[in-house]
Amino acid sequence: MKVFLSHSTKDKEFVQRLAAALDGADFTPWLCEVDIDRGENFVARINEGLAQSDLALLVWSPDAAKSAWTEQEWTSLLAQQVEEHKIRLGIILLRDHPFPPLLRTSNRIDARWDQAAAIRETLDWLKGRQRVQRLSGLKAPVYLPDYRPKDFVGREAYLGRLQEVLTIEPGTFLLHGEPGTGKSMLALRFAWDTQKDFDAVVYQMCGARALDEITAELADRLPIDVKTQPPEEKRKQSMRWLRERQSLLILDDVWGRDAKQLEPGPPCSVLYTSRQPSLPWISAKQSLEVESFREEEAEQLFHAYLDTAFGEDEVTRHREALLGFAHKVEMLPIAVAVGASLLREKSASRLDRSVLKLRLDDLNDGVRDVPQLFRKAIASQPPREQRLLAGAAVCVQEGFWLPLVA
Repeated sequence: MKVFLSHSTKDKEFVQRLAAALDGADFTPWLCEVDIDRGENFVARINEGLAQSDLALLVWSPDAAKSAWTEQEWTSLLAQQVEEHKIRLGIILLRDHPFPPLLRTSNRIDARWDQAAAIRETLDWLKGRQRVQRLSGLKAPVYLPDYRPKDFVGREAYLGRLQEVLTIEPGTFLLHGEPGTGKSMLALRFAWDTQKDFDAVVYQMCGARALDEITAELADRLPIDVKTQPPEEKRKQSMRWLRERQSLLILDDVWGRDAKQLEPGPPCSVLYTSRQPSLPWISAKQSLEVESFREEEAEQLFHAYLDTAFGEDEVTRHREALLGFAHKVEMLPIAVAVGASLLREKSASRLDRSVLKLRLDDLNDGVRDVPQLFRKAIASQPPREQRLLAGAAVCVQEGFWLPLVA
């Protein structure tokens, strides 16, 4: 396995010791000082070295952060990770310096206090990567719905929290909230954005279904031959496959406690989404409520959807009418997004008139059906709560007087 060493020349002493250790462990290190002769095209040889290397190690320090060449190398490597869905870059922190957001990844080794131990840890990490490449082939498996979240806006705080908890080291996390707040879309966006940090990314819809049915669907997604096996064996083989690599498993719309049996354990990270405010095996610190849009997020979404169709100035001019619709649907992200999608289809009409004609019953863009989502959410409630909601539906015509409903 060929390993590209990206570093500042000012960190040469450590890098040469690292290269010697790699060489002794049957890895082939690539260093620009050694592998580029005088007179050769410097840029072309570095690009060639990056292309020919299986993995790269970035030795991070204040000097590496200042180096334009080093920045070009690691940004090129991250682009390859995204394109190939395969981990290409590990980071060795030699001396303290803040990491750019793109480098906040789980594949990090601390060499600040004990360089010899860090070199040993690096060799172990490389051997693990070598095993995974033999198991996974050239591309890491990604099993996600066949669309990337479009027109996604806001939610930076949620994405940052997920990045912090699930990519620095293996972990579990719960996104919970009311139907339509965007839990699934948020999980999908996180999965798409962090493919480069995992060997495999697997999305599994759960819903109010039996564990064995969910297991069978999950096993069918993975490259394992268990079709004729009983459910327990399918579960066992699926969990083993996920544990053999640095994986991200998304269990979407979890209803029951038995979903815990689908948690593989380290080094696999698991992201749950659920309408339930808690799951017994996940602490409050490892969960976050996904709330409705803030006004600025709704406004940002309207611009993302409508600027091309109507023009930015026109969308800004009708800001109050658009936000009025958003408040009418209680800033629920799915309802705001479907409403914006329907408005986009009516670009030949006046925007203000189209907004006034939007009705809750019509919020169905062919992909997302808001009334059906509400019907399913109501049907999932106990009889007492359903009666309360039925009373609310009657009273809302007169302004929703809560004491009358009760």
